[in-house]
Amino acid sequence: MRSTSSVNLNPYACIITAVLIVVSSCKSASTVSYAPPFSMDLSVYRPVVAEPKPQNTPVANNSNVNISTNVNISGSIQPKLNALRQAMAATNKNIKFSQGFRVVVYSGNNREEANKVISEVRKLTTETPELVYEQPNFRVKLGNFFTRADAFALYTQIKSNYPNAVIVNDRITIPIEKYRSN
Repeated sequence: MRSTSSVNLNPYACIITAVLIVVSSCKSASTVSYAPPFSMDLSVYRPVVAEPKPQNTPVANNSNVNISTNVNISGSIQPKLNALRQAMAATNKNIKFSQGFRVVVYSGNNREEANKVISEVRKLTTETPELVYEQPNFRVKLGNFFTRADAFALYTQIKSNYPNAVIVNDRITIPIEKYRSN
């Protein structure tokens, strides 16, 4: 009894293996060529400008020129400045919004939870909470502050009850009654 062991080889596998052996045994050709350093003298193209001639001519002392040391100013610009200030004040009264800072104490997609946070926040601070819907979340925001330091004072006040509170840069409503001058 004769045992024959035949191995069936895939011809495509043999070709791929042979190509890989040939490719891996080839040396990579690298060419080294010497290139002299690049230098080009561009001074030939630089424009030549003649030196200016010094003028040592003395100033003519004309006796018919009367130089007065006293200067008389007539009129005042104060009325024009007052009118400009009034125009600027009238323009500024129409500005209702500014960039500032607010404290966000709640952000989530549950409206009932947001309303619950609003009622709790009213007990903690004098700032009026505002419920804002920014798709898909409801946010409860507090305060209208021009500086981050002012917003941080409120943040430290409510931080113990709302550890996830955060100070955000936001468009604020200018509290006119607070800054109105009579």
